[in-house]
Amino acid sequence: MIDEYRFLDSRAVHVPRPWGELRAFISTAAYTLKIVYRYPTNIAWMVVLPIAYIFMGTVMTRFVDWTDLAQLTGRQVDYLQFILSGMAMWLFSNASLGLASSVEAEIMSGTAQTAFATPTRGATFLLGLMAAGFVPSLGIAALVAVFLGVTHKGAALGRALPSFIVALAVYVGIGLMMSAASLRYRRIGRLASLLPFFEQFFSGIFLPVNAIPIWLRALSFLSPTTWAIDIVRSSLLRLNPLLPYAIEWPLLVALAAVSLCAGSWAVRRAMKRVAELGIGEMY
Repeated sequence: MIDEYRFLDSRAVHVPRPWGELRAFISTAAYTLKIVYRYPTNIAWMVVLPIAYIFMGTVMTRFVDWTDLAQLTGRQVDYLQFILSGMAMWLFSNASLGLASSVEAEIMSGTAQTAFATPTRGATFLLGLMAAGFVPSLGIAALVAVFLGVTHKGAALGRALPSFIVALAVYVGIGLMMSAASLRYRRIGRLASLLPFFEQFFSGIFLPVNAIPIWLRALSFLSPTTWAIDIVRSSLLRLNPLLPYAIEWPLLVALAAVSLCAGSWAVRRAMKRVAELGIGEMY
């Protein structure tokens, strides 16, 4: 097991350092995917989850007051499309928060110690793990796009793509922060895995945020997932955003910049701690 990450030594090939880091990043992601999807249940999850949301949306559509929904969103919208567009973004939040558990698993199996002992930057290893987590989310998001029937509407996808990319940057920053927290504070994976579950109820996946009780709405506004879902969904389905685009777009860009800077800083601090104490002492 200790030798599994030999490829992380970026000096093992005679290429400039940036290309060595890129090689290590791709190799980490590919190897992690190979391990994870060795098990049929993990593949089944990718198929079953969107089907479950489609089923849920189809059933709940019968109980939705379309007049009220149109008043909250600004136009008549299919409720199933409303749910699926939110679910596609929530999956990335789930993957970024789940990185805490991934880092813990690597540490407990002994592979993280080997990875951090190589000349490759620790952040490269963590980003590779994150990329492996994002791959199934991207796959499900693509399936959702096909189901929504928007793949042939270039204008709809063109409107949503820029906001999707910025939202993805937010989740990369959050993933870095979660991995750093897992390195420094130990065994926070279970706590982190609970956050996406609660996000489903106040980030606007099933109901517009304006329909959520006022006392819970404050949590919605504090969640980056709320803004990621809102701007992508409103761009894709031509709904009214929570805030005017002139405010919401700079807000999302600011969230991306802050999360990436905070995540990079947290990882540097965590890796310095690892170098000083060693993973064994920290855990």
